[in-house]
Amino acid sequence: MKQRQKKAMRGATGRGDGGFGDGLAAAALSIIADGRRALTDPELSAPEAVHEVRKTLKRWRALLRLLARPLGEQADQLRSEARELMRGIADARDVQSALDALSDVRKTDLPFSATSIETIRTRLTEKRDAAEARAFTKSMRDRLARYFDYATLSLER
Repeated sequence: MKQRQKKAMRGATGRGDGGFGDGLAAAALSIIADGRRALTDPELSAPEAVHEVRKTLKRWRALLRLLARPLGEQADQLRSEARELMRGIADARDVQSALDALSDVRKTDLPFSATSIETIRTRLTEKRDAAEARAFTKSMRDRLARYFDYATLSLER
């Protein structure tokens, strides 16, 4: 990172004493920690882990937009890589979103029988499980972990 970029990240005072840049760096590290937790938390089901990882990557990409000027091309590269990782697990999350919407339908007065809703839920669950098996593999989790490691190193530089 160039000297002017380091100064911008340290804050207006240039001393790293809690300025704006330090706040952004702390936020970035917090987001990355959330992503790591989502990958390793044994209490999260696979759908919950996928959701948490995607949520983390969305927050991370938004923060990278703020850091685009001080980080320059590196922010663009990190944001692009995060987008590709998100796409890799999108199918599993999309089906989970449909299941969440189906739960909302159950709470309404729409004319769907319990049998119909249960049939839809069963098929969507099977589809979600298949999508997770294809996308949220150990290999993908390892890729995500390596990405979070790289992002942390990039921030530290």
